[in-house]
This record gives sequence, structure tokens and C-alpha cells, in this order.
Amino acid sequence: MNKKRFLIIIFSILFIALLLLFPSTAIIGSRSGLILWFQILLPTLLPYFILSSLLRTMLPPKKSTAFFIGIGLFSGYPVGAKMVGEEYHLGNLSYRSSIFFLAFCNQASAVFVLSYVGNYVLNLGSSRYTFLGIVMLSTCLGSYFASRFFKEDHIRPYQNTISAKETASADKDSIKDPPLFKRLDQIILESFVSIAKIGGYVILFSILAGFVSALTFGDPYINTFSSGIMEITTGANSLLSASIPENHKIVLASA
Repeated sequence: MNKKRFLIIIFSILFIALLLLFPSTAIIGSRSGLILWFQILLPTLLPYFILSSLLRTMLPPKKSTAFFIGIGLFSGYPVGAKMVGEEYHLGNLSYRSSIFFLAFCNQASAVFVLSYVGNYVLNLGSSRYTFLGIVMLSTCLGSYFASRFFKEDHIRPYQNTISAKETASADKDSIKDPPLFKRLDQIILESFVSIAKIGGYVILFSILAGFVSALTFGDPYINTFSSGIMEITTGANSLLSASIPENHKIVLASA
């Protein structure tokens, strides 16, 4: 048994033990994560998933640098990260380029930062645009240093796993249905699958955040910081009820 598998087993056992020891905390955390996913992430991210994926299919395989930077800055993760990963596996991006663009995706979308964090959580008013600029500046710096750190650069060979029979079947289907609507149906289906996966992660990390809060006796700084590291939506939501000064909330939200 390798070390990674051993750590996963230990973590799973501890997580199950916490679920049994603190069932009410687990239920509250699960409910909170589900509400966050349904009310915040689903309406915010799903349109970006659909529209950015549709735009990607309309552009040539070799996309420009501006496309990935734009997707990273304005769509953030997981939309931009998912797209960069797919382009790398298709062989359209080198390893180092993928690392560079992934660093741009290591942030929430501009809509999420402006509307939810800047307006709803921090109540910054017009200053939320300055807050967004600070977040984007840190993203650009992180992207630069990440690309300098990873020196390895190679193209992943694309392996076509679609058989001739499947290709012929797809050609027949394309005759029956308009290509655009068929493509849009597939994109919507894949977008809902991706957003459902995100919901699962949000629920799990919301439960973990509840356990951290219980074990640290509700310390607002430890609670908000640890929640933000585990999952940004949970961390931002914890700032709403945290009894800390407003300028400290801004620093924690920027981190």
C-alpha cells in the first residue's frame, strides 16, 4: 500500500468517526453546503459553463493566449481550469502553458467576486471593483511565478479513442439533428454533471468547516481562514456571521 492510499484511508476513517460523533454538526454543514450550491454556485457558474464551452467549440483548436487569459480572469475556476485541462489532454497546450493558464484560473469568477463577495458579503459598494482589481493582480503575479517555477515543457500526445463505428454513427446522427443544437444539448448535459460534482465537494467541505468550527470552539479567525482554504464559497459565507472587524474581513476574503 502506497503512502497516498494510506493517507486517504486514514482521512476517510477519521471523517466517518466525526460524522458519528457530531451528527448534528454534520447535518447543519451538509444543509449549509447544499443551500450555498443551489442559491449561489448553480445560478452563477452554470451559465458560464454552458456559454464558455459553446464558445470553445466555435473557435479553432489552436486557441490564442487571450482566450485562455480571458476565460481565467472572468470565468475563474472551475470553468477555466476544466477547459485548460481538456485542451492539454487534447494536445493543444504544452505542460508549461497549461500551468501558466491554470494559475489564471486559480480564482473565483469576476461575477462571483463582484456580486457575492464584494457586494453581498463585504458590502463594499463601488469599492468592489478595486477589490476585484486586487484579486486579478494577485492572479497575474501568481501565474507568472508558477510558469517560472515549472521548467518542464512538453506536449501531451492526443490519443483518439473513438472507433470507426462510433464515428460513422455520429455522422448519421449529425444528419438527423442540426449540429449546433446537438452540440448545445451535449454541452448542457456535461455542464450539469460538472456543477453536480462541485455541489458534492461544497457539501463535504461545508461539513469539514463545521467540524473545524466545533473543534476550535468557534474562533472566528481560524474558522473563516480554514473554511476559505478548503472551499471559497464556504469561507466567504462564514465571513457573514463572523464577529471580526470589517477591514479584517476584506483581508481574509482577499487571501
